[in-house]
Amino acid sequence: MNALHCLLCGAPVRTPREHVLPSWFFKRFAGQGPFTVLVNSVPVPYASGAVERPQLPRLMLPVCGQESSIGLKCNDWLNTTFEQPAKIPVRTLLDELRPLSGRGVLTFARWAVKTLLFSAHPQALYAEPPRRSRQQWDFPDSWLPSLRDTGEFPADLSLWMTVFDPDGSDTDGEFAPDDQLLLPHVQHPDGGGPGQATHLGFGLPNGRAVQLQLVSHPHTDICHPFEDSGLAVRLWPTPPDGLDIRAISLLGPAAGRQFTRTFIRGGAHISLESGQRWLPEGLVHPRVRVRFP
Repeated sequence: MNALHCLLCGAPVRTPREHVLPSWFFKRFAGQGPFTVLVNSVPVPYASGAVERPQLPRLMLPVCGQESSIGLKCNDWLNTTFEQPAKIPVRTLLDELRPLSGRGVLTFARWAVKTLLFSAHPQALYAEPPRRSRQQWDFPDSWLPSLRDTGEFPADLSLWMTVFDPDGSDTDGEFAPDDQLLLPHVQHPDGGGPGQATHLGFGLPNGRAVQLQLVSHPHTDICHPFEDSGLAVRLWPTPPDGLDIRAISLLGPAAGRQFTRTFIRGGAHISLESGQRWLPEGLVHPRVRVRFP
């Protein structure tokens, strides 16, 4: 077995121990089982062949904690920095369906970016039975150590949120399946890589669901077509002043599925010089934001 090392500080660790979603979050689903894990739309079975389980499986990552004598106790740092501050905002927004404002929005957005970023890591592993996550990114080695050192997320990450009704009806004017945007692969002296997207969905007490979508777009400025049409809220890198889940336009099931497929990896390969950013019309001021064609 290959040795495991903490993704944030590099210290050796015995087992993947960091929960991508914290234990307090899983209490939302108490008594709602049985659950089935799907990987690429295929149920993941136990060794016995059974696919249903009484509890949701935990998605784990190798991160050092109290047992490490040479690590930085990064598990504790994640808990203090992201998980504990997010408890009240997450419960307020997702369980009580009450609005957030100011610092509460920022705290929720930072927790959501962290959670989706970790869920897309190639070492993310479902604890039982052992299976890789189905959403994996090309993950630069510097991203998580830099997060540990500075508390700042990698540049050019954007997070959007929308709400959909899985039992609702689709209406005219919602997005068709071909409304998709290709994310380019950028080569840049200061780091680049492929554009890529990942998502997580959470059920709400009223039977509806929240979809969170995180997009990495190195040295590229993007807009989301759902945001352009008032159907999604951008939470990162600039969180709104207020966030009311009841005020977000409700999507039908087809549009909800399409939201998760908006961004497609595999666009053009772009080579940039230092200080340049790519836009469809050419290289312009870095604050200019345009939509992909």
